[in-house]
Amino acid sequence: MLRNAINYIRHLPRSLKFSMAGILAALLIATPFVVSAGFAPDRPVLDWNNPNDRFGFDHPVFNSFIHTPDYGDERTFFDGRDASIPASTVGGFQDSMNVTPGQELTLRTFIHNDANQDLNASGAGIAHNTQVRIFVPTATDKALRSISYLSASNVTPHEVNDTVDFVGATPFGLQYEPGSARAATNAVPGGYQVADSIVTSGAPIGYTGPNGEIPGCFQFATIVTIKVKVTGPALNLVKQVRKVGDTTWSKNLTANPGDTVEYQLNATNKGTSQLNNLVVGDNLPAGEVYQPGSTNLRNAANPNGLHITSDDIVHGGINVGNYGPTANAIVTFQAKLPTEDKLQCGMNALTNQGVVQAPGLPASTDTAVVNLNKQCVPVMPQFVCRDITTQPNSGTPPLSVTFTANAQLSGDVQVLGYLWDFGEGQSQVFTTGNKVQHTYANEGTFMASVLIKTTQGFTKPSDACKVSIIVSKTPPPPTPPQPPVTPPQQTPQQITQPTTLINTGPGETAAAGLVGSGGIGIAISSFLKSRRALLKALLHK
Repeated sequence: MLRNAINYIRHLPRSLKFSMAGILAALLIATPFVVSAGFAPDRPVLDWNNPNDRFGFDHPVFNSFIHTPDYGDERTFFDGRDASIPASTVGGFQDSMNVTPGQELTLRTFIHNDANQDLNASGAGIAHNTQVRIFVPTATDKALRSISYLSASNVTPHEVNDTVDFVGATPFGLQYEPGSARAATNAVPGGYQVADSIVTSGAPIGYTGPNGEIPGCFQFATIVTIKVKVTGPALNLVKQVRKVGDTTWSKNLTANPGDTVEYQLNATNKGTSQLNNLVVGDNLPAGEVYQPGSTNLRNAANPNGLHITSDDIVHGGINVGNYGPTANAIVTFQAKLPTEDKLQCGMNALTNQGVVQAPGLPASTDTAVVNLNKQCVPVMPQFVCRDITTQPNSGTPPLSVTFTANAQLSGDVQVLGYLWDFGEGQSQVFTTGNKVQHTYANEGTFMASVLIKTTQGFTKPSDACKVSIIVSKTPPPPTPPQPPVTPPQQTPQQITQPTTLINTGPGETAAAGLVGSGGIGIAISSFLKSRRALLKALLHK
């Protein structure tokens, strides 16, 4: 029976296929809320997985197949989704929905007469006086349930029902939209109008129109939809940003360090009731500085803007007054972006969050992002082995030596380990620490070295990280201590006199042993006397 229906649908025009094939596929992916308690009453079912059950019932009965390939359990025949989803979109229907005031919903009822199609010719398989009645709750609460009832005069059981549950963060109500009830079938793919009595006493439906007649088999299935409005208080906030002087607002802006930007917070009453004492505030990201006196308010009472002398927009928020349904308040202010020296290298994303709240309602928030790019000269990584030290560096065998290596790093470089060569021609040793101990068992002079492994690779071999180890059974003689060398001292402007004076007579010889300024004076006096005596003797010759 289902195969015949699917084959029939495949050959229908695109608009006709949607009414059945698209909805069947959509119902298949719906997520039931509480399947066991959502539908009623419990009733005999046919299992599509049993080939003998696929012929259907021997009398009219609504929505009593299970495990159908395109639908699953027909007993969960009532569901809903957001009305903003295009009618041509498959899926999105649910048995339980989270809703907010101001939202419009589409509620859908699937009707399938499970009678054997061979009974239609005699009329025994056709459901008569078929009608749908949908209960839309009138209460206000955080959780509500709607129920769809499906009945006919000659079906067993006489009436079946299924539920859709709604949950909100705040108390809400549901309101039927008059004139929204419609039915669609393969016979009327564009659909036909269903009476508004569907939400009170019930409305007749049928395969070819609202005549109450629905034959047995999948190809005669019918889809009925209504629209409801979620009522109650609700707030919405849209946050945007632009450079000062620009005319276009955006959610994401690229600017220059140190620029001044303007933020806009658009708070709207999306609910169905008056909201009083709306408070609008803003949380500036670190580094941005509010420009004092830049706050401005626009609303219906102030279409040209009202200057707000308070700077509380960034210090707890400002009260922007009372707003009815669909009314809004627009608050703008300016902020200075951080300068380049306050930024990290690369792209810096500064996220600004706006907040609006009314008494008794949860806060509504939204964000705008400013991107700042800081150009930085990359630091070239430097990594060398600075030195290697030993303790000791000579001795008799077996000689245990402790090696210590030190690295010199700059840039984004990290040490991963040390590769040691002890100069004995053996395998190198790798350690993660910068110290290692090695024992030399034989005599000889060994050139030990180390390479340091970093995140940028190994250091290059260098003399700074090589060391000679001397191992000998006869230790070298100790080096005798050297006496300290005292540098000569000179008295400023000291006159240096000869150690041997010219022998000019007794006066000269007497002056040779004198030191100091006094001695020099006496020596000069004696020297002059001896010269006069010599001159006198020469003159008398």
